[in-house]
Amino acid sequence: MNFRSRNSSKTGKKMKSEEKRPEKKRPEEKKAIPNNKKRNPEGNQAGEPNFEKSETRERKLKKNKADELKPEQRKTAGPSRGEKASGKARPKIGIGYRVAGLQVEEATGQRKNGYMVWRCRCGCGGEILLDTRCLQRGTVTDCGCMSRVKPGQRDITGQRFGMLTALEPTEQILYESVVWRCICDCGNEIHVPLRQLTLGYRKSCGCLSHPSRKDYIGRRFGRLTVTDYAGKCAGMHQWKCVCDCGRETVVGQTRLQSGKTKSCGCLQSEIYRKNLKLIDGTSVTILEAGKNHRLIATNTSGHTGVYRDKKRSKWIAQITFKGKTYYLGSYDDKLEAVKAREQGEEMHEDFLEWYYNVTRQEKTCAAKNDI
Repeated sequence: MNFRSRNSSKTGKKMKSEEKRPEKKRPEEKKAIPNNKKRNPEGNQAGEPNFEKSETRERKLKKNKADELKPEQRKTAGPSRGEKASGKARPKIGIGYRVAGLQVEEATGQRKNGYMVWRCRCGCGGEILLDTRCLQRGTVTDCGCMSRVKPGQRDITGQRFGMLTALEPTEQILYESVVWRCICDCGNEIHVPLRQLTLGYRKSCGCLSHPSRKDYIGRRFGRLTVTDYAGKCAGMHQWKCVCDCGRETVVGQTRLQSGKTKSCGCLQSEIYRKNLKLIDGTSVTILEAGKNHRLIATNTSGHTGVYRDKKRSKWIAQITFKGKTYYLGSYDDKLEAVKAREQGEEMHEDFLEWYYNVTRQEKTCAAKNDI
């Protein structure tokens, strides 16, 4: 009885849910289209205009009309892009057409970049072959009898490149470029390829790289005072100078101008000593570097103060302190030499402790004086 009641309750629930659900609409059957109303290939029914493809139809009609035109009519049908940009219609080239001193005689039948090549007669009697585009532009006006620049070459006559002024082209070709005769502001003439001028590689005849002599007598450069001119060496002017330390030296003019040389060499030695922190011949900087296990570039043993004696086939241990080198012995085993070196470094540690204490006292005294 229990099972039947459960099933009956389930069936009752199903019936209620089915009553609540809306009935689904069945898809309507497609009606057959009669033959007189079938769609045409363009997608619309017969007799109905298709506005979506009206533009494509107009394009096709224009294209068909253009195809029907002859090649000559196509050229004259409308202005080209170049004509639109310039605003002028380019002249039609034919026999008898004149450009300055040139007159077109006949078409050769050859083509250059798609343009007809014409044989032209110059006023001097010479001949030259030019294409339609060159004649339309009017870039060439003779066969070369009057103009210095040949057809197709760039004309830079009168233009300045640094201290150089271009005069005329020569018959030479260097680095696939025409060589030009130029004059420098200093008066010298030089032949330079066009490529080097336009790229800025050459700006003078060479006078910029070798500056003229200047009057430096009495002037100071760092610790140096110029006293007299010492002549010329290796293309550079030399000057005699006196350093503040009293020594005399000879320095090049370019090195004085650039500031590379400021003393006779005493300034560099002072800076070197300051960086090394030398005290009684001992460098605190080198001791600190060895303490941090930093090695010199020439070290081959991997330990400071230990090297291999090839003649005796032994390892040598030594240490330098206050300008003196102490021999710590020679050993067959490398580890024994390293131990000897570490024992000798105890004097370095005592020295560094003393140095740090002195520097601390100096800093505290300086701080008190500032207050």
